[in-house]
Amino acid sequence: MARHPADRPADKDAGLTLVELLAAMGIFTIVIVVFMGGLITMTRSTVRAQDVTDAGDAVRMAFQTMDKQIRYASAVNRPGVGPSGSHYVEFVATSLPDGQDPLCTQWRFDPTARTLAYRTWRDVPTGTRTPWRVIADDVRNDLTASPPDVPFAFDPAGSAGLTHQQLRVSVDVGRGVAGSTQVVGADVSTAFVARNSSYSSQSNADTTPADGVSDHPICSSHLDRP
Repeated sequence: MARHPADRPADKDAGLTLVELLAAMGIFTIVIVVFMGGLITMTRSTVRAQDVTDAGDAVRMAFQTMDKQIRYASAVNRPGVGPSGSHYVEFVATSLPDGQDPLCTQWRFDPTARTLAYRTWRDVPTGTRTPWRVIADDVRNDLTASPPDVPFAFDPAGSAGLTHQQLRVSVDVGRGVAGSTQVVGADVSTAFVARNSSYSSQSNADTTPADGVSDHPICSSHLDRP
């Protein structure tokens, strides 16, 4: 006796119903959204960690270079700002081996290019300045803050009990502008002591008038602040 079609077993290849297909697609979509959310979070964390590492490396390189240079300085000029708005500071090393001519070093923070760089020259009429060597990019010191986050500050010998001149350096490195809501970077400040300087260093005094400029600046040969 033949079976009625309704009594036949279901065909295994009959496929999904529309409701089952929509349910499967919904579940798959949720899984993809969760996965992508986790991937985006992980990527952002990786980028943030790399930003911090790069900023820290830049600051460390700048400070290591300054430390090697300034510790042997016999005098440091009071920092200043050039017509372009760049911040400068200079210092000179005179106790050099083999009778070498005094070596001047000038550092510059360019707020437009956001770079920290230095150049050197011999403090003699025949001296030639080297090209600027960029040590750190993405420097974002906030010069509009109150007080402004200036990169260089000078402490003369004789102030606060200091027996040597001291240069305080503050550097904020990171993508974007500075601020607590911006991309994380490295904001570090430290002080460097010019061990060969003293009360009698040429650039120490600022009395006539007291205008924040050394009365007798050093590195007079080829010195300019563009």
